Amino acid sequence: MPLPRFEKANMDPEILLEICEASPRGVLIASPDGLIIHVNRRLIDALRINLELEIGKPLQKSRIFGDKRQRALMRLIEEGKSFKFTNNLMKGEETNYWEFTGHEFPGGFVIEGEDKTQDVMRRKNEKLVENEYRREIEIAQGLQRDLFLTNFQKKHIDVHTYLTTADDLAGDFFSITELSPNAIGVVIGDVVGKGIPASLMAMSIHTLFMQEAKLMRPPSDLLSLVNNMLYSRFKGDFWYATAFYAQILVTNLTVTYSRAGHEFPLVYRAATGEVEELSGEGLPLGMFPNSRYQTQQVQLEDDDRLLLFTDGLPDAVSPMGQRLGHEWITEFLKKNGKNQGKEILDELTKEIHDFCSGYKPVDDIGIAIFAVVPDMWTTWEIPPKSFDEMLDSILNELDDSGIDEDTQWDIRLALDECVMNAFEHGNKQNVDNPISVSYLIKQDSAVFKIQDNGDGFPYENLPDPTLERNIFIEHGRGVFITRKIMDEVSFNESGNEITITKKFLN
Repeated sequence: MPLPRFEKANMDPEILLEICEASPRGVLIASPDGLIIHVNRRLIDALRINLELEIGKPLQKSRIFGDKRQRALMRLIEEGKSFKFTNNLMKGEETNYWEFTGHEFPGGFVIEGEDKTQDVMRRKNEKLVENEYRREIEIAQGLQRDLFLTNFQKKHIDVHTYLTTADDLAGDFFSITELSPNAIGVVIGDVVGKGIPASLMAMSIHTLFMQEAKLMRPPSDLLSLVNNMLYSRFKGDFWYATAFYAQILVTNLTVTYSRAGHEFPLVYRAATGEVEELSGEGLPLGMFPNSRYQTQQVQLEDDDRLLLFTDGLPDAVSPMGQRLGHEWITEFLKKNGKNQGKEILDELTKEIHDFCSGYKPVDDIGIAIFAVVPDMWTTWEIPPKSFDEMLDSILNELDDSGIDEDTQWDIRLALDECVMNAFEHGNKQNVDNPISVSYLIKQDSAVFKIQDNGDGFPYENLPDPTLERNIFIEHGRGVFITRKIMDEVSFNESGNEITITKKFLN
């Protein structure tokens, strides 16, 4: 059958058909009026068609591609509109997935098909694997979130943190541990690489730090110890991590620290509005054996801010390829350092998001902002913390403040009654609902606020459990005891928060 447009294009029809047969793809050629002229062997085998029944038939009436593809074929012939679609071709009981493209060319129309079965099956297998491990990845993400505390408060230190990951799991790590009633240990670090391997390494390093920090080793000794442990385990595998570790006295605000190749922390000085960079030399952990580290010290003052971060922050990149950089971070802290810690973090994360135009970061970004707050409330949530953990911390702080044992006992009993009431009556014994306990220990008194997630209760009309007529009434005893042993007791308007105060004798 003649192909008039071949002549216009100076193309030999025989050469074209030879090219079609040599193609690794399936090829169908139709004339300018849409009649099927040629189907190569590759496509015949895939479609399992009787070629004699198809040659010369109008393409739009052929059953080769099924009824649902007729509209695309018609538009190709009538309008010259190209198309792409996928057909599922059965070969016995096996399904093959072919991708077809149709377009006009100088001698008519050509439809090419490519077997995408391997690609489709690979994607399906990847999806199955992803679904199979999605729950495990979500559990791991939860563990990382638990380690990367979002908020921590102790005496004059208020900490807020942020973590965003380039992959499902982060290679950045951050943790705070209580070393004593007056001291906390802080570590922030970044493992080379991203994803699951880096996250496993990060958790391993985090565990080493938390185990050894409890022994109150000097920061430089702790870094040396962790460095040698990592090198002995991973030497030759090119695993290493940067880290910054500090011991912070939350009473006199002294920060003793060492640095292992990590980003330099920044301190905003409230008195001057200036920003200082904390110095210190030291190679990344696990890179070489017996590396030495320096112990440095800095004194914080009221309303100062300490900013820790990983290299994903200065290395954040805009869609135009512009890098955020260290200078921008310093200027940001100068501008915003007078704000509260949470406000600083919220504004910083907003600016990062805007700078990256909402795109996922190219590297993990970890940030921790420490705010020095005079007369700050400390807040615990039960869970994730336990009542015993909270109570031990409070009693240690009271003991450190020189509060006598009888006063401590009264506070302990009152807290026990209030937390138990919040759990049983406010949260209806729902272990998934947290109870918030905030406290402020001053020179002359200690104030506690206990809040549940319930609807409150009519606290004005509690019965007196000492009266004979109320002996068998089950509620009201906890509040009655609390009122007897504490100096002040009050409720919020809804009745789901109680405030209790114990005054100290001078």
